Amino acid sequence: MPVGSTELDNSFGETGYGGPEPPAGSGQHQYKVILYALNTDTIDISGQPSFAEFEQAVKNITLAKATLTGVFGR
Repeated sequence: MPVGSTELDNSFGETGYGGPEPPAGSGQHQYKVILYALNTDTIDISGQPSFAEFEQAVKNITLAKATLTGVFGR
């Protein structure tokens, strides 16, 4: 990550990307990645905001966003 960047907590409760890890035998799971194009270099948000708090913080500075959904199971 670039100097000054902040990674948010993932669904494992850890910071950063963790990769897909569905429980064995639990079937297919969807994994979603969202990319935001913002009209600023920084956003004013502190701590470890929830996803809803992050979306609220970027609501008025988002130029576009794209979503990629993958499916994985084991």
